[in-house]
Amino acid sequence: MLPKDSPLFSRIFSAYVLHEFSLSVKVALLVRLAQRLSSDGILVVGDIAFPDPEQRDQAHRRWKEAWDED
Repeated sequence: MLPKDSPLFSRIFSAYVLHEFSLSVKVALLVRLAQRLSSDGILVVGDIAFPDPEQRDQAHRRWKEAWDED
């Protein structure tokens, strides 16, 4: 739990990091970020996602030459 006097933010940006985490960790992180937003704040997420691991694997095979393994 964060202290009541923790700062709130009007904008929070996340770019290409959430795909590194499991679904449960993603949800927990997004909830915590949302709690740090001011009443008119926005959370912007730019990332890559696949509906399931098989579709991620298919994309990896299709674009293997351009795939960033890191």
